[in-house]
Amino acid sequence: MRAVAHFLLASLGLAVGGTAMTLMTVALGISYASHWTLPSAKRQNCWLYSMWRWHRYGGYLAVRPSDGVRFAKWLPVPHVVWIKVLPRAGAMTEQYVPIKRERKEFLPWFTAYFEGQVRRVDAPHNADIGAYEKDQDRV
Repeated sequence: MRAVAHFLLASLGLAVGGTAMTLMTVALGISYASHWTLPSAKRQNCWLYSMWRWHRYGGYLAVRPSDGVRFAKWLPVPHVVWIKVLPRAGAMTEQYVPIKRERKEFLPWFTAYFEGQVRRVDAPHNADIGAYEKDQDRV
């Protein structure tokens, strides 16, 4: 019975994922249009900055929770970092971050469009390896 439930959930995940990829394609087009409209924009967001670069030049998109902002106090606001090169030691990254960081935990409206700057470094946001290893021991 659990195998059937797993199959149904995986199928549902595939349907939702297909919808998400369709919407991501639309977002990618909007990112390109935004860049073409005003390439030197002083206000945008990390997704507009990173998506077209990733699509045009390759590399990786790394998604992590934004620092200090939540929606409705519990849902993390996703932040994206464009990784140009992922060598064995030290990645070459770029991200668009606010010049003046605001912290809100209810309705962080300012995360959608803000004045920012390109930063080529990131503070560590490493996974909780201890919790991960403990969960792996249960499997």
